[in-house]
Amino acid sequence: MARSKYERVSLRERIRRRLVTGANVGLAVLLATLAVVLVNALAWRLPHSWELDVHARHRLSEKTRVMLAGLEGQVEIIAIFDPDNRLFDDVRALLMEYQHAAQSIRGLDLQLEWVNPNRDIARTHRLASQYALDAGNQVVFRSGENYRILNVGELTRYEYELTESGIARRMVGFLGEQAFSSAILAVVLRKAPVVYFLTGHGERDIDDFSPTRGYSALARAISRDHFDVRRFSAAGQAGIPADCDVLVIAGPRQRLADEELRWISDYLTYRHGRVLLLLDAGADVGLRPLLERWQMYPAEGYVTGMQIPGWGLVVHSYGDHPITRPLRNVTTAFVTPRPLIPLRPNPSTGGMADTTAEDQIRVTALAGAGAEGWIETDASQYPAVYDEETDQRGPVPVAMAAELGPISPDAQLQPTRLVVIGDSQFVSNAALSSGMGGNVSFFMSALNWLADRDSLLAIEPNVPFVLQPGLTRQQWRMLSGLVIFGLPGLVGLFGAFVGFQRKR
Repeated sequence: MARSKYERVSLRERIRRRLVTGANVGLAVLLATLAVVLVNALAWRLPHSWELDVHARHRLSEKTRVMLAGLEGQVEIIAIFDPDNRLFDDVRALLMEYQHAAQSIRGLDLQLEWVNPNRDIARTHRLASQYALDAGNQVVFRSGENYRILNVGELTRYEYELTESGIARRMVGFLGEQAFSSAILAVVLRKAPVVYFLTGHGERDIDDFSPTRGYSALARAISRDHFDVRRFSAAGQAGIPADCDVLVIAGPRQRLADEELRWISDYLTYRHGRVLLLLDAGADVGLRPLLERWQMYPAEGYVTGMQIPGWGLVVHSYGDHPITRPLRNVTTAFVTPRPLIPLRPNPSTGGMADTTAEDQIRVTALAGAGAEGWIETDASQYPAVYDEETDQRGPVPVAMAAELGPISPDAQLQPTRLVVIGDSQFVSNAALSSGMGGNVSFFMSALNWLADRDSLLAIEPNVPFVLQPGLTRQQWRMLSGLVIFGLPGLVGLFGAFVGFQRKR
């Protein structure tokens, strides 16, 4: 029986609809597969971690607010910053917090200007000529004739960690508040603490630009933190300079004269001095009796433990001390550091002096190797291998702080302070250029404590919240294969099943 005209039209319409539906399903599957492949291709090339940027975390600390309340005068802040820079939003949010806080402080006028180096070309050139700027993404702080410049590289702290594919670097702290507060202090306050570097015994030189021995990069970092950095030679002198706030002895190679040792001892004993000593392994420079009086003994050999290639000891955890409290989530790497053994004046306190007694030397281990490390006594053995007959298991310190005198900040007399680090190479030009930011942070934290700049020590870096799945590379490959091929395959099978059901 022949079909009617309307039946033939209805059949053609059903066939057309099936073809359109099948084409739509196929196109959707194709697009979904392409999207999954592109997303996974990007994920395969990028690190498997995500930082959640929460700008509300840039609220000023109470220490910074107190510091600002004690200042007066005009401060001009010029941010020459590319809006596409990854730190632009962080810098902008934080500087606006400073501006907002200053509005409620009588006598403090804080002016903030933003300059886009890509658009405000003429203004950028004038600023570059005026302040000798080298590149964009810099912040200028100015008050009167005083000014200070911060580069974008000074605003972040990175940590190096060992992974299956090698050494990975990730940002573990935003140092904006520390850097900005220090810069404001530097331009508002007229007098900077004077730091003298001893010379004449093969010490590392702040005017030396060589990679391995030079300290020129460290000198710039110290100067940027509002210190007056000078060299001091004992020749023709009658003692430690009267205006010395901190004396740094960095890696001497020759023995100090008896008269020089007496000067240092008198500076600590009678002038409540502050000394930062960086003493390398194997160096006998005559300072051992002085250190023993301060309840620490520089032992022979060097300390090894957790390592990154090219470094001797990597430290992630620290002792409880004002120097180390801002170093949370920070890695410091030392080069074959010298062990420092705490002496035992008070066995009831675990070998350390009572930290609450003003008339006793208060000694604290700042950094060192844990139970996995040891003192390697054979300097010629590389790589180091533990020998239970000659070597000593950790924990063993490589950096210590000692203090004697009043504890209260309201006391009329200042306490005497001494910091000893068993390595001078960890802040050399080569070390700082390697990107190990925790090294200069450790040094500057010790210097700030010695100079009584506790307000800067209390400002901790903001730590980004990181989501990082704990999967091995093989597991990532299996997961990527499942997502790239498995999910599209399931979608295709589901589409085929739907098409088969519709045909029935």
